[in-house]
Amino acid sequence: GYTLTATEGHQVRVLSENGEYVWRKMDEIFPGDQLAVRVGGHESLLQEVAYLSLGDVATATHGRAPPIVLPAKLSEDLAEVLGMYMANGYMKKKDGFRIAVNAEDTDVVQHLQDILRKLFGIEPNFEKRQGCVVVGVGSNSLQHWFAANGWSKMPGNEGQGAASVFIPANILSSRTSVLCAFMRGYFECDGTAGDFSLEVSTVSPRLAREIHVALTALG
Repeated sequence: GYTLTATEGHQVRVLSENGEYVWRKMDEIFPGDQLAVRVGGHESLLQEVAYLSLGDVATATHGRAPPIVLPAKLSEDLAEVLGMYMANGYMKKKDGFRIAVNAEDTDVVQHLQDILRKLFGIEPNFEKRQGCVVVGVGSNSLQHWFAANGWSKMPGNEGQGAASVFIPANILSSRTSVLCAFMRGYFECDGTAGDFSLEVSTVSPRLAREIHVALTALG
């Protein structure tokens, strides 16, 4: 089911006793009331909105390493990387982020490397492990940049990160193509898409709710 959090004066559409749709304030909603949920509509509202600007942080160079470029806008490419990061990524405090990809998904590995190279202007890290390939970008600026833009997961080695996964607010309020790119990135690493169904398994209640809302909005 759905959950809704709002101020007392916020209005929602409900089905009245006479079977008509009416607007009521949150403090006028009672157990048994049926709230209307719109399926689809994200494109009609946000399809053509401008790309959202991102917060910036200072970057530093080390030795002869080329400087990292931090994107100024929340694009489809960046959203797809964030989807992968939320699905199967982690942040190293002083060395950027890493994303683990199934070793058999060579096309996804190559695609991720290409996007990271394009976004950040440096060569991505690449490490083979048992059953997976770990790809990422090394820079101590990235942890602060992620925090400045509301993308940080909880640190920890005992599942804290997975339990705190979410869809960032600036993804949900971005244009439709950006939200779709995030969802694509997430499903590439941690979801299943069949002919007639989509399936995600997560230990994050918040993520489960937000994926539900996002897919409903996308129709």
